[in-house]
Amino acid sequence: MNRIIVLLVMLLLVPVTAAAQARSTRIKFLPGTISTQVRGRLTRNKNADARFVVKAKAGDHMIVNIISLTEGLMTAGMVSSPSGDANGQHGGLVFNEDLTETGDYTISVERNLMGTERADGAFILEVVITPGYLKK
Repeated sequence: MNRIIVLLVMLLLVPVTAAAQARSTRIKFLPGTISTQVRGRLTRNKNADARFVVKAKAGDHMIVNIISLTEGLMTAGMVSSPSGDANGQHGGLVFNEDLTETGDYTISVERNLMGTERADGAFILEVVITPGYLKK
């Protein structure tokens, strides 16, 4: 009986994990542009971070800025490299660095629970990627 319960619990968790991984929104740039903005929303759900994925190359320079559209909403952001190294900080400009890897970078936007008066709200995520060849 215990084995059946454990198996059922494991089977129920698989779709949740797959759904959580599938929630990332792919960020694409229009041809010839180096920046883009996307809108997002944070909710009261404890695990409702907004996730975005953007492709970039080693040597590029990436800037990530979060602009809150809801009064009292404080945010934090994290950028994870293709290998999983993460860097970020609270609100506003959360990332401004030269990239060391080529591939998909994941950008997570979450509520700053220590500074927020609101549990939910809208934001704009601004991403700028300057190609490495422009720095030479």
